[in-house]
Amino acid sequence: MTSFKPTNSDESRSLNHTSLKQPGLSRSLFEPFLLAVTMIGVAVLFETFGMARKLDQIFYDTYTQYVPMSVPDNTVIIAVDEKSLATLGQWPWRRSLHAELVRYLSPGDPAAIIFDILFAEPDKASPRDDEILAKAMQEAGNVIIPVHIHPLSNRYGLSEIPPIKTLAEQAVGVGHAHVELDSDGIARGVYLREGMGKAYWPALSLAVRQWYEGEKNALLESRANTSDASPYINVREDYRLIPFSGGAGSIKTWSYIDVLSGTVPQEAFRDRFIFIGSTAAGLGDFLSTPVSGLSSPMSGVEFHANVFNALQNNQTIKIMPSFWQYLISITLVLVAVLMIPRIRPERTLPSVLLVLLTTCLFSFFMLYSFNLWFQPSTAIICIIIVYPLWTWRRIMQLNSFLNKELITLSKEPQLIRLSLENLKPGELIGQLAFLLQPGGWVLLQKGIVNKAEHYNGQTPSVKLEPGFWSHEGANSWIVFFHEKTPWTIGLFWDEDSLRDKKRAYLHRIQFSTITPADEKPYIPTFERLTRRIQQVQNVIQSMQHMRHFVSEGFDKMPDGVVVTDPIGGIIFANRHSEKLLNSPEGSLIGLPLITILSTLPSTDVKYWQDIFSQVLLNNLTVSAEIRLSCSDIMLQFAPFIPAEPRESGMIVNISDITTLKEEQRRKNETIDFLSHDLRSPLVSQLALLDNISRNEREFTLDLIAQIRSHAQRSMNLAEQFLQVARAEQTRETSFYECDLITIIYNALDSTIHSASQKHIQLEFEPDMDEAWTNGNPGLLERALINLIGNAIKYSPEKTKVSLAVFSGSKENWHIEVADQGQGIDEEEIPFIFDSFHRQKKTETEGNHGVGLGLRFVKIVIEKHNGTIDIESKVNRGTRFRIQLPQKSANQEK
Repeated sequence: MTSFKPTNSDESRSLNHTSLKQPGLSRSLFEPFLLAVTMIGVAVLFETFGMARKLDQIFYDTYTQYVPMSVPDNTVIIAVDEKSLATLGQWPWRRSLHAELVRYLSPGDPAAIIFDILFAEPDKASPRDDEILAKAMQEAGNVIIPVHIHPLSNRYGLSEIPPIKTLAEQAVGVGHAHVELDSDGIARGVYLREGMGKAYWPALSLAVRQWYEGEKNALLESRANTSDASPYINVREDYRLIPFSGGAGSIKTWSYIDVLSGTVPQEAFRDRFIFIGSTAAGLGDFLSTPVSGLSSPMSGVEFHANVFNALQNNQTIKIMPSFWQYLISITLVLVAVLMIPRIRPERTLPSVLLVLLTTCLFSFFMLYSFNLWFQPSTAIICIIIVYPLWTWRRIMQLNSFLNKELITLSKEPQLIRLSLENLKPGELIGQLAFLLQPGGWVLLQKGIVNKAEHYNGQTPSVKLEPGFWSHEGANSWIVFFHEKTPWTIGLFWDEDSLRDKKRAYLHRIQFSTITPADEKPYIPTFERLTRRIQQVQNVIQSMQHMRHFVSEGFDKMPDGVVVTDPIGGIIFANRHSEKLLNSPEGSLIGLPLITILSTLPSTDVKYWQDIFSQVLLNNLTVSAEIRLSCSDIMLQFAPFIPAEPRESGMIVNISDITTLKEEQRRKNETIDFLSHDLRSPLVSQLALLDNISRNEREFTLDLIAQIRSHAQRSMNLAEQFLQVARAEQTRETSFYECDLITIIYNALDSTIHSASQKHIQLEFEPDMDEAWTNGNPGLLERALINLIGNAIKYSPEKTKVSLAVFSGSKENWHIEVADQGQGIDEEEIPFIFDSFHRQKKTETEGNHGVGLGLRFVKIVIEKHNGTIDIESKVNRGTRFRIQLPQKSANQEK
């Protein structure tokens, strides 16, 4: 592990920001608050002035269809109907008839007899009839009569029209028969107490209940007006809505004449409450009710019967008190106001509908379960207003935001991907010629030469399709349009090995395929929102291109790049960094960088903590080197300080420096080689020459041989060194087709003399006449000479060195060089191709070598996209196996 090296970074960059720019929270809170206050005001206005009353009436009428009262068994109606009028004569009848009816009913022991007939003035035609009726009422002891509140004429206000004193004194109860009609003319309820100046009179049905249940009717005992109101003002209290038992005729009804004539038995009235009143159409006492619908309206007497049924079952409906009506309406509105800004736009409408449904269900629940009428219309109207109002504000804000962002983005530097047609044709052909280096080229404008180089008048033989390259022999052509003018480019290739690659590269250079005839005319858009959407789409597409370009650029970088947040958490890592750190794809994001680094071999947490401190705290750039999976890795840490301090962190560049390290090692080995191996024979030669110069030795043939030997050794060392250097610098562009059979024979000719000196037999009997490959014959021959020479050098006399070549597959040639020599120790085989590596055994036996021969062989084979491996056993011989790519002799160049 190499210690890290900090370097100074730009000291002028400061982290001392006096303030952080915060989002405009005040505005984001103010607008919902303003909307809430506005809608509360609207709700109060609607409730105070009853502006939604008609809609509430519709809701109520709809709900009452689903909560009807049961039809009472103890309540009946004796109707003054058309049949009775036809028999008894025109209305009004003599009161003696009513007395006769009362006397008929009384033996049946009814619970109460209630007249919905006014007895407002004495019967002047038959004065005794009032006394007869009063006596019948006295004898029955359960008769209740109405008081009427009505204007005496159009010129006067309301006044009370009580029953005559004679009858009132014999009645067990008196109640008002006044029915309050709503603004739409529908009778939905009744005031339980009403009177001029004071709510004195109970409703007719309430008077029945009070008497029957034994309640003392205090209102009958005193007429003292204790109210502050004027005696000319109708005072009403305790309004109740009535759930009806059904439409007109739902309550059991008998005709007046049928009862009076005895057709209906007296037993039918036992313990029943009998309401007597008019149902004949000509008498005009009819009311429209929520249950009337398209059927006939309900008679007043049946309306009062329904009121009594609701009272005796404690099912009259109270209107919710104003305080709770205001509070609940405002609460529901606030729920919508506070909810809408906090949910996603696509969920807004369903959420608003849910709140509306909840409001309706709550109103129905209160009506059904508690006989309490919550009027939902105000809340519903306000909630409906909230949705378009807030949506309008959202659209305004979005439009304003988009306008500002579009203006801002238009001023930002952009990644402009200009199509090639936007370049001037002269610039385009110049760049293509510089990049691809064709043998010649031409630029035609409308078929006329504009520019050319090494042009011999060639023209395309077929019609060119705009935007697509066409290849004809050694020429490549394309036609494109620039400013609606057709231009043609022709490239003429030389016979070289890269021609096919250059042609393939041309297809990556794309031109538009649209011709002027294909261009669609511009159609202006007059709808502002559509234009804005188009602008946003263009910007989004541009940003997507930018993001894709940057992302692809980072992923294609040769180095790994990691970006962290201020505390070292990884927020970005390209693919190469994951590969270098041996991490699965996508696994680094979100992890602390120190966790990843501390798991690397030969490192610890403290080491990386020191680096992080130098970078994040001291604002320094730091480098570190590690060894990872047989690779040398350099990590360069730099502080990342953007304009927004909260986005600061550090950038780590991860580089694979294995090649650089390897070159450094080779350089060091070369220096060692020059300082020792190459220097040693030269020093020996100088020593011998010094001895001669001092006359310590005679200049003999033996001395000359020694000097020659040292000189030859120096020459061999230099030659091998140059061969390796030449092999490393070889490029594939210098390769051409060559025959391996010929190369092998040439190598054998070069080594046959050495073999004959040791009586070693060289054996090569190929099964084929040719074995073509693409390569450098000189290097391949030198490599084989090295292998054959080593085999001869390290083999005992009178042995055999055999060569073979065969086709192991359709893609590769296999070459084998085998000997019967002393072999190689197993522990030395992995290092046999390293530079300057020499076997210990051969060195001790006097077979000195440089250690570059096999290194040269491996470099040459790898440069030819081949492989070489070795099989060896001590004292039994060594076999080298080479694989090289095949290429047939007649393959197209």
